[in-house]
Amino acid sequence: MSLVSFLMLLLGLAVGVLAGLVIARYLLAPTSPAITPAEGGTAAWTATQQDLVALKQNLQTLENNLARTTNHTLKELGSLSQQLALNAGHDRQLLETTSQLKSALSANQSRGAWGEVQLKRLFEVSGMLPHVDFETQQALASGARPDAIINLPGEKVIPLDAKVPLGAYLEATAVDPASATYTTMMRSHAVALRNHVKELERRNYHGQMSNSLGFTLLFLPLEALLSGALEVDPNLLEEAAGKNIFLVTPTSLLATLRSAAQSWVWAQSEDDASQIIALGQELTKRLQTSVTHLQKVGSNLQNALKNYNQTVASLEGRVLPQARKIAAATPIDQLKLIDDASVRTFASPELGTPEN
Repeated sequence: MSLVSFLMLLLGLAVGVLAGLVIARYLLAPTSPAITPAEGGTAAWTATQQDLVALKQNLQTLENNLARTTNHTLKELGSLSQQLALNAGHDRQLLETTSQLKSALSANQSRGAWGEVQLKRLFEVSGMLPHVDFETQQALASGARPDAIINLPGEKVIPLDAKVPLGAYLEATAVDPASATYTTMMRSHAVALRNHVKELERRNYHGQMSNSLGFTLLFLPLEALLSGALEVDPNLLEEAAGKNIFLVTPTSLLATLRSAAQSWVWAQSEDDASQIIALGQELTKRLQTSVTHLQKVGSNLQNALKNYNQTVASLEGRVLPQARKIAAATPIDQLKLIDDASVRTFASPELGTPEN
């Protein structure tokens, strides 16, 4: 039953109840056969007329209220119908987009491209720089081409693969999670992951790199890809690690990439500190050489002053007396001892200027 039909039924019941009350009051009221409405009316007839007037007013009020309620209800129903039609359109569009996405991801090439796009976003979020902190599609000596190679300090690397199988998982998402078909599809998804791990073990990316850390990362672009597989195959993660293949999701890979980026910062800080230490050691050696030269200069100056003073003393004590005897008429000027020698000062501002 619609809302309008319910309101009409309610109005009919109200009218019937009021009419019954008026008729009952009229029949039960005391009347006199000698008095008629034509002769002037009676109290019963007057009361009946008043009840009829009140009934008419109440019916009019009820009709007006019902009309307003009906109009409001019709407007609400119209708005609700428009909203439902709009939601239905959005649902159809969402279903079409989901179907297109499912069809696109069914191809191996599309799945690989999607995984590479997700991988690139994680590299950007982690702050790593392309061609510096990581390489993409770098060919190895055997011709194998991992999706990415993470560079680490010390010339270490980690190969990474992002071509994860999605077919069985996409089929599982299209059925009821409580159904047996869903469990069957998830088991197929876990088997596909196992087979891909075996394929990566056969390719042996990390074994072809002498500077690798000894393992390969398998990137799953959705958290549910790993959790769904582990629900039906709990040993998958451990057995893959035993083959040196580590399954990572966006969350765990982001933590790994941030750690790698931070290790580059620490390595740069260590390089700067080592360079500062090397410069300090070189400066110390040069200062030691300069001090040695200054000590030699000071020693040579002392020897020069000593020899000069000895020469002057010899001239005054032994040579000049003899010379005066020979040339008594032409006295020779008396030489003076050097008590204070003037030494050249440093001109370089690094070495400072002497105070006056």
